[in-house]
Amino acid sequence: MFGPVVSAIGPGVVLGYVAGRSENQTALSYVFVGAALSMIWNMGIFRTGWSLSNEHSMGTLDLMMTTRTPLALIMLGKALAIIAFASISGVVAFIMVLAMSNQTPDLDNVVLFLISGCTAMVAVIVTCFVFAPFSFVAGVRGGFFNALMPFGSVVSGFLYPIHVLPGSLEAVARLMPTAWAMQAVVDSINGSASELNIVLHLLASLGLSALLFLVAWLLFVKAEQRVRVSGSLGSI
Repeated sequence: MFGPVVSAIGPGVVLGYVAGRSENQTALSYVFVGAALSMIWNMGIFRTGWSLSNEHSMGTLDLMMTTRTPLALIMLGKALAIIAFASISGVVAFIMVLAMSNQTPDLDNVVLFLISGCTAMVAVIVTCFVFAPFSFVAGVRGGFFNALMPFGSVVSGFLYPIHVLPGSLEAVARLMPTAWAMQAVVDSINGSASELNIVLHLLASLGLSALLFLVAWLLFVKAEQRVRVSGSLGSI
């Protein structure tokens, strides 16, 4: 229960301290929102990523498969519960950033900021959710998500603009819905882009999120088919 609190204090303090003393409003805008989302994503992807494999190993996957509700929809509910719990770390990170930076960026467009923040949250949920069936189908081993989390933090666009990355990493980052959503968040705070550009970034994020959700749904279908063919319903 204390995990989300303890894990978010250190990063929140460091990011808030650095952003607060850089006098760079763009950096402050990224950290002001991105630190919380980054903490939620890190905890969410680890717990959500193992969710389907855990159901299988504990012998409860067969109960889900006997219902009329699609497996993907049931697991989406579980993923939302996990993200809700992980949001504790996001709140703690936000408080730490606010306390250490001792300032808040001025909002240029409140409406677009709220819409962008909600879009970024949707992107976080979807990018976590897709790994639940992927880890099961791919048969990933322990330590996979420990290696994935720092890489995801680099290309997710939570803490800095992706154009500062090397070309190969920037190309990967542009496939992440979180990067487009965070760009919209920062632009709506700073007023550094037109409303049209912000809307286009939001549409790009939502489009990529929809694509990832479709991939997740197809992977859940594949996972269920594999279980039915193999007859393996876990350890119980």
